[in-house]
Amino acid sequence: MPPFPSSGDRGFAPLTYFEIDNKFGTWNDMKQIGKNFDVLVDLMVNHISQQSEYFQDFLKRGRQSKYANLFIILDKIWLYLNKKISLNCSFEEKNHIRNSK
Repeated sequence: MPPFPSSGDRGFAPLTYFEIDNKFGTWNDMKQIGKNFDVLVDLMVNHISQQSEYFQDFLKRGRQSKYANLFIILDKIWLYLNKKISLNCSFEEKNHIRNSK
């Protein structure tokens, strides 16, 4: 279970990755435990709470947000896919792909 403060989803909607939920103690507690035991932390790089500072700032500022690079924007996906199609497909395949949308 992820030890970060979360808005729900059994801890899989972290509000931040810089704090430990007080149910689990603190980073200092984790360090102390780590002196005698291996500590594994569940880090979900593809999950963030809608209530997190990062997502709220991104909603407010969009691409101007200092957290913008944390989020995949649909046009980035299409740009990537179009580049991949351009590099790997023949002219006929490109036309077929474009026309089938």
